[in-house]
This record gives sequence, C-alpha cells and structure tokens, in this order.
Amino acid sequence: MGTKNLIRSDESGQAVVEYLLILSLGVTLAISVAVSLNEALSNQILRFGAVLEKDLRTGRAPANVYKN
Repeated sequence: MGTKNLIRSDESGQAVVEYLLILSLGVTLAISVAVSLNEALSNQILRFGAVLEKDLRTGRAPANVYKN
C-alpha cells in the first residue's frame, strides 16, 4: 500500500505535462491557421494573376482599374 499511495501523491511532473499539452495545442492551432491563410492568399494571387494576364493579352482593362 505504501508505493500505491506514493504514486498517487507524486505530482512533480504534472505541470510540465500540462505546459507541453497547452504548447502542442497552440502549435497545432498556429499551423492550421497558417495553412488556411496560405491557401486563401494563394487563391487570391492566382485569381489576380489571371485577371491581369487577360487584361494584358486583350489590351483592355476596366475603366476603374489601374488608375494613376
């Protein structure tokens, strides 16, 4: 019974484990946000490039775009 109680009352590494779990959750969230932002920005850049290429090939651009 003595070792059983000693195992239950030994919480010396609990704080470290909790910090590591919180850190891993934060890293996972940060990576998922970065991936989502990367996809969104990539799609917007590709869309802008397609419109710009079309305008340059045809020689026409909408009147309200590319103003100085």
